[in-house]
Amino acid sequence: MPFPRLPGRRVTALLAAAACTSAVLAVCGPAATAAPGAGAGAGAVASPTITEPAAGSHGFPFQASETMPNPTLIRTDLRVPTFVVLTETDMTLHVTARQPDSATVHTWELAGTSHADQWLLTTGQPVYERMFGKPVPPRDCGADTPPINDGPAHYSLNAALSAVNRWMRGGPAPATGTILSMQGNTPVRDPATGLARGGIRLPDVAVPTRTLTGQRFTEGAAALFCGLFGATDPWNGDADPWDTHNAGDPSNPTAPQTAEPVLRQLYPTHADYVNKVRASAWTSVFRGFLTPADARTIVTAAQNSTVGG
Repeated sequence: MPFPRLPGRRVTALLAAAACTSAVLAVCGPAATAAPGAGAGAGAVASPTITEPAAGSHGFPFQASETMPNPTLIRTDLRVPTFVVLTETDMTLHVTARQPDSATVHTWELAGTSHADQWLLTTGQPVYERMFGKPVPPRDCGADTPPINDGPAHYSLNAALSAVNRWMRGGPAPATGTILSMQGNTPVRDPATGLARGGIRLPDVAVPTRTLTGQRFTEGAAALFCGLFGATDPWNGDADPWDTHNAGDPSNPTAPQTAEPVLRQLYPTHADYVNKVRASAWTSVFRGFLTPADARTIVTAAQNSTVGG
């Protein structure tokens, strides 16, 4: 349902790219304010949505934190909209605090995503160097382990910011998404692909070429940090050292033992692959889970790939 328009208020912008920041407060125009946050920043943003919102706050878009214990329901009697975006990683704890969409609270659960990912590291590198005068420290997640998640979380966050921008201006509420299938606090996975079932599924998941997961099997000192970054497992005939059909294998973490999908069988021609990506991308735009600009970016990447045939 539409959120009541704020009298005399005008929102000119939200954050420029995506909500993967630690910003607690962002001024969005001369007389309107949104309070986005991710991770620890989301914890700070969530506090007034559990107690009482600060004066002048007109919207709360945030990404949850997998590392914050004791998840708490968002109040539904607030006068401002609250939008929660959850990756697979975040659902490990948030599953106990699921709540249905309401007139003021909305939640998306994203398949194939992790709390932090390659996009965040790549785009955050220049910012880190400006702040600290040195490159981001190398990640040591263990030898012969899969690369971190390079999935579509940032695309969903772009769409979420666009949606909450309209919502807080009196427009319609964000689209309602399918929830992730969970067994306890663990996403249920398709045994053929290792991909989570359910959730919002952008082209990287709906037309897959690799396993993307928000979970990562890690031990020791690196467990907490590396666990936030999920994993990517290319489908290359189980040629990687981590393709061992156990907990450390993203594409086949549990029985039964299953070989990775064969791309040329999934997509007999390059045109077939591109057409499927295009259909998935624009379906996601129509449903409200992807911006048109990001859909074009995704389709162009598919056209420039070598997938198919």
